[in-house]
Amino acid sequence: MLGVDAADQFLKSYCAAADGFDYQPYWDVDSMLDMWLDEPGYYEPWREFGMEVITADVIRQRADAYLGSVMKYV
Repeated sequence: MLGVDAADQFLKSYCAAADGFDYQPYWDVDSMLDMWLDEPGYYEPWREFGMEVITADVIRQRADAYLGSVMKYV
């Protein structure tokens, strides 16, 4: 939800901290496919975590960018 740079930084930090973790991009691709089964939309509980409302168009753009980022590991 915070963009590709934040996701990539999280993955890099997690891999460094989680001894023995083997990143499998398959699971990210799988979750992206699940997301596209329905029209993407704002998940209301995100508001509880202070996430502002994000339009379906922005979600689509960020998801496309993220999928492109994940595919570099495949």
